[in-house]
Amino acid sequence: MHQLDKSFPMAIKSIFSLAFLFLTFQFATAQTEHENITKTLLDYIEGTANGEPERVKRAFHPDLNLYTVGDDSLKVWNGQNYISGIKKGVKSNRIGR
Repeated sequence: MHQLDKSFPMAIKSIFSLAFLFLTFQFATAQTEHENITKTLLDYIEGTANGEPERVKRAFHPDLNLYTVGDDSLKVWNGQNYISGIKKGVKSNRIGR
């Protein structure tokens, strides 16, 4: 029997082991990303709805800017100004579109 014949089953086991570890890592990472996205969205949605500016602040990058287009022009709104406009404890009665 050649050396290749003896090592072939071991190579297959190694490949399957590596594939299993890779897929396990991918699943764990995806689950963590999903949890982080959910937490960020809830911080924004519930923070703005319930008057929790600190929670909204957690949902955004510190250098946040908001951009809107109106009257054929781009308007930039400083994110810290947006967050400071959320009054602590004051609920928003907004209705989504």
